Amino acid sequence: MELTSKKNIRFTDRFGWFWYNDEEIFHDSQADILRKMQVMRDQGITHVITFSCTHFRLSYEPWWQEINVCLRKVVKAAHSLGIKVIEHHSSHLMFYPDTPAMVEHLKRDAKRRYQSLDNYPGLVEHLLDCSPEERATWQINGLTGEPVTPYGAHGHCFNNDEYVERYLKYLETVYATGVDGIMTDDVQYYGLGQACACSVCRKKFFEATGYTLPEPGEAWQKWFGDMRNASFNSWVHYRYNVLQNFHRRVAEHYHKLGLELIRPNYTSGALRCLLANMDLGELPELDVLFQECCYSSVIRYSFLSFLDEQQQRSLLANQRKIPHMMMFYADCNDQLLFSWAVARLAGAMFTNTPEGGKQPDEARLRKFEAL
Repeated sequence: MELTSKKNIRFTDRFGWFWYNDEEIFHDSQADILRKMQVMRDQGITHVITFSCTHFRLSYEPWWQEINVCLRKVVKAAHSLGIKVIEHHSSHLMFYPDTPAMVEHLKRDAKRRYQSLDNYPGLVEHLLDCSPEERATWQINGLTGEPVTPYGAHGHCFNNDEYVERYLKYLETVYATGVDGIMTDDVQYYGLGQACACSVCRKKFFEATGYTLPEPGEAWQKWFGDMRNASFNSWVHYRYNVLQNFHRRVAEHYHKLGLELIRPNYTSGALRCLLANMDLGELPELDVLFQECCYSSVIRYSFLSFLDEQQQRSLLANQRKIPHMMMFYADCNDQLLFSWAVARLAGAMFTNTPEGGKQPDEARLRKFEAL
């Protein structure tokens, strides 16, 4: 089949998700990692996207060295088997366990991803020890004036140069492990689209448009969503451009380092208002696009909406001459077969991760695809 991407991604390539959790980070030898990667190869996987219990990567800064040592082992094992590695983590989310409920949320998230907080001594204290400079980089909900807290975490603002430069410096350490690609996850504003109204966004928005963002409370509530208001429309477009520019800055950064990296990206809903997300169609670097079909994918009322969305994904992929894919979270054989069939019906590539749990056997499906 002809190549469908400048990074040599074919529709015949197969993407899988390789989880590295506490066992891989703190205990596995190179031989252990190789054995696990051989399972991926035997499933027919040609490209692995990494996923980790340290997904909110900014939370784990004291352990970045250990994480990268593990990532080097993953890359070495994969490359020895002819598999490419795409590192994936949240680009900006950071746990902030400032209440008992938030601490419990962190513990539940850890357990779900086969992580023990005992392996990260002082993690909670580290997360709470935030400097004023760190707090100044958080996304702020314009309605409340408070930081937004998606997933029990704080999001950083993509308009804040201090945060962006810090993150780019971290990415340099990831590139040094030899990865073939990078997936900077969670590039969006939270707070039901009402972020970001941090001091940096207020200042830059005024400089760019001449409009002033309203104060929290009644003034913001009256202003927000008023499509007849020129300042609100300008803000929607401005935030959209900020998100696109963040992706552009990441691409420009690794290009300056002489790197050509595979860049997959996704949204979980395409036919939506752009208040809280970027547009896949305009990303500066995009080699594979996929639709995240969350756990609800196996519910009989939801898969039709995923198929409907695939019409848009397919048209966009054809326009950009790249493959399109559907990602599922099947954790048993019945779910695996159903979700694979949905992807086949949509004419999309299929990829699956059981959120760190036991991976159902894909080999028979991949062999069928090769017929």
